[in-house]
Order: sequence, then C-alpha cells, then structure tokens
Amino acid sequence: VTDRDAGVDVYGAYAGPTLATRVGDVSVNAAYRLGYVAVDDDSLAGAANDFDNSVSHSASASVGMAPGRLPVGWTVGGGYVRDEAGRFDNRLEAGYVRADVVVPVSPTLALTAGVGYEDIEASQADFVRDGTGAPVIGPGGS
Repeated sequence: VTDRDAGVDVYGAYAGPTLATRVGDVSVNAAYRLGYVAVDDDSLAGAANDFDNSVSHSASASVGMAPGRLPVGWTVGGGYVRDEAGRFDNRLEAGYVRADVVVPVSPTLALTAGVGYEDIEASQADFVRDGTGAPVIGPGGS
C-alpha cells in the first residue's frame, strides 16, 4: 500500500543506579534512570527520520519506617521526570512529593492513607501547515 521500506531499526537503553539501604530503623531508597530511544527509518526517500528519538531522565527518592518502633509506619518520597522526544519537540516535565501512613489494624490487615502533590507540564511543536491549514506530509513537514 505504501512505498515504505520494510525495515526499521530501533535502538534503546534505559539504565541507572539504584540505592536501597537502611539507617537504623529508617529505609532509604533512591534511583536515577537515563533512557534513550532512536528509530532509524529511512522511508522518506533517504531523508533522516528522527520522529521517535527520545531522551528521558527519571529520579526518585524516599525515606520511611515500618510500624514497630512507632505505632504506625510512614513514608515520604519525591520524584522528577523529564522527557524530550523527536521531530515535534515533545517535552514532558513532572515532579511529585508524597507522604503515606500505614496503620496496622490486625496481624493480617493494615489501613493506608496518603497525600501528595504533582506538577506536570507537557508541550509539543505544531505541525507545518500549508496555506489551507492542512498538515504538510513528507520531508518538509515537521
């Protein structure tokens, strides 16, 4: 149906360090991830097509304590994500903080509650359009 090449190469990696330790009765956790995805699709008559290239960063951290020393357990955590992708300048940036409490009710049942805040911002460049407002399809469109 189309003149697209049958082959598309996709390359990707998502890696980073993780920390999980204890300081006395307190659990301390942290992680960072760097991600990269590239798509090699030369279907546009030899034009480079980086539509799906993406770089992302993700970081998170938390501290908390299980019930025992205190009558309740608790956790406080936060995180950050940033992603930039492709030809349309897609961008996502988000951050959050959260606090949770665990209340044991019996040896096999606990109630949990949490509260938090999250801020998300996303944007994308508009398509290239012709004089009628229709998107331009092909190597000249972005």
